[in-house]
Amino acid sequence: MGAAQPGLTVSLTDAKGKPVAKIETADDGSYAFSVPPGKYNLAVEKPATQRSAKAEVDARLQTTTTTDLSLLRS
Repeated sequence: MGAAQPGLTVSLTDAKGKPVAKIETADDGSYAFSVPPGKYNLAVEKPATQRSAKAEVDARLQTTTTTDLSLLRS
């Protein structure tokens, strides 16, 4: 897997596709959302290179979930 990347756009939508949050990755490539338990869709984009990644995430109560993604050409 590649290196962590700062400045990527990370979007979170609920299971029905409704936007929940949008942030940028930190200098160390990390990102975090505080959301109620449930299923979410995570999308990461690097517009300048037309690369993106998507994943389904199952958020649980009082738990940290880690999702590592590899960017692919869109």
